[in-house]
Amino acid sequence: MQIEKQKTNKLFWVVIIAVLFSVMAVSFELGFLSGLKAVWLYQDGGQKEAEEILVTTPRPNQTVNSPFIVEGKARGGWFFEASFPIDLIDNQGKILGQSYVQAQSDWTTPDFVPFKGEINYAAAATTTGKLILKKDNPSGLPENDKKIDMPVIVSPSK
Repeated sequence: MQIEKQKTNKLFWVVIIAVLFSVMAVSFELGFLSGLKAVWLYQDGGQKEAEEILVTTPRPNQTVNSPFIVEGKARGGWFFEASFPIDLIDNQGKILGQSYVQAQSDWTTPDFVPFKGEINYAAAATTTGKLILKKDNPSGLPENDKKIDMPVIVSPSK
């Protein structure tokens, strides 16, 4: 009887913990707990929590209007002369807009540095697209290239 009660108690707590983790995972995905994590980004077709760059604005799959602000934080190694490039492309890979984000504090650190920028674009109709954040690579060496893509909904420009 005692052993059966212990098994029931263990099963109860395992189920409770599994339900809590499921609720947290769905909450993160839907953005309900956005204060706890900055954003989930998409890289190379798969979902990945960024360890080097976090975007707070816009959010993944958010509808953007030209011009729009891009904000977040990135490790200092992403910057060169306090900036790095960003692109907006449509679902066909056509570049709709290009710009830079600027470091908002000292960028010569391995720590996270806040950044902010604005991007203008021209689009005739609503489409899906990607915001691409590129590590600035003044050397031009491919081994120093990095980028992170984030899906967005692109509204027609006015």
